[in-house]
Amino acid sequence: MWFFFALASALIYSLRAILEKKIIGKTNKFVLGFAIRFFAIPFFIIPFFFFPEKLISVSELNPEFWMAILIICCINTPLETIFYYEAL
Repeated sequence: MWFFFALASALIYSLRAILEKKIIGKTNKFVLGFAIRFFAIPFFIIPFFFFPEKLISVSELNPEFWMAILIICCINTPLETIFYYEAL
């Protein structure tokens, strides 16, 4: 079963890359990068509706976690998106 999930994931990601390459010529790379990230958010939130016991309280998270999230979300992800669309 996991093989099919991995195969589906690879196919969807490759189709996404093909569509991004077509769209990048018609739109701004910053708008495209924002749209891709923004519309992916619901897919990360949906599992918590089905498995609410997996949620961790915010007070249980240590400061190192928040520092890593800050670096990833505010520095790494925007730079990765910009460089990726520049390469396309």
